[in-house]
Amino acid sequence: MALKAVIGALRVNLGLDSAEFRNGLKSADDRSKRFARTVTVGLAGAVTAATGALGLMTKQAMGAVDAQAKLAQSLGTTVKSVQVLSRAGDL
Repeated sequence: MALKAVIGALRVNLGLDSAEFRNGLKSADDRSKRFARTVTVGLAGAVTAATGALGLMTKQAMGAVDAQAKLAQSLGTTVKSVQVLSRAGDL
């Protein structure tokens, strides 16, 4: 009879432990999903910002090339010589 009581107590204890384990797994799963959403939103923002910055840099570079081309044309020379003079002026 004592053996049946021990087995019954073990069955109840194991049942409770497995329920706590399942609850813990669900909680961990929920937290990892929240973290994944946060990371996804953060990365999307970073990609958007980087794309905008790259677009702005490209626009500025194209503006500089255009200005050099116009200057070279007005001086009757090449863009390359204007770029050489610009670099020499930076020194």
